[in-house]
Amino acid sequence: MNAIIATLYVALTIGLHPISYGIISFCISEVLAFYQKKYIPGLVIGCCIANFASPMGICDIIFGTLSTLSALCQLIPFSNI
Repeated sequence: MNAIIATLYVALTIGLHPISYGIISFCISEVLAFYQKKYIPGLVIGCCIANFASPMGICDIIFGTLSTLSALCQLIPFSNI
């Protein structure tokens, strides 16, 4: 299921490219974490893959993925993953 979520994340993020990348970005696909917390690994993997299309390059791949992981992990305590 996480593979499907990762694929959806990549498709939505790249499909909505104008709002998905930049200094301030809005990835609508991250709302999937509010649906089910067990999808966080798929979202983080999808974020990493989608950031390869980012015009900000390696910085977005590394720091964008880490910020997504950090933000999503704030939603739940680690004991509930």
